Amino acid sequence: MRVTTAFNEMLAIPGATVADVSFTPEGVVVGLRRRAKVLTCPCGFRTRATYDSSIRRWRHLDLGACRLLLESEIRQLECPRCKRVRTRASRQDHHRPAAAHLGEAVANIVMRVVADKIDDSRLDDLYRIGVDEISYRKGHRYLTVVADHETGTARWCGSRRARTTPS
Repeated sequence: MRVTTAFNEMLAIPGATVADVSFTPEGVVVGLRRRAKVLTCPCGFRTRATYDSSIRRWRHLDLGACRLLLESEIRQLECPRCKRVRTRASRQDHHRPAAAHLGEAVANIVMRVVADKIDDSRLDDLYRIGVDEISYRKGHRYLTVVADHETGTARWCGSRRARTTPS
């Protein structure tokens, strides 16, 4: 199997294909090529004409101990309908599917471990506590952790965000 085919299967980036893979001191650099040749403005105007283009690089989820960087040409179009210059792709186009998947996977693992390992009676006899709230998935989901400062252990976790969450 070719390395580009393997990365295409692994990354599965919608609208793009892996053109090349380089192993550099910075990490693994994956060059992407857009499948669509036609540029589409959010207003619906379509053209093949490019106003400007540049090469941009984004950090993706790491491959074990190696950094994974995505590199792609970003094209702009000048829309006669909107009278604006629009960028063809944004960072989220490449980044969002993997980040959303990772956020859901981490949340599911944390909630399963919490449900299996932490008993509500652990809140008994707490005197010095710390409460921390973590947001994930772009701030739309929350995890609240109550820790015992005397022992340094987590005593309670909850997945809701409210003033009354630690109950």
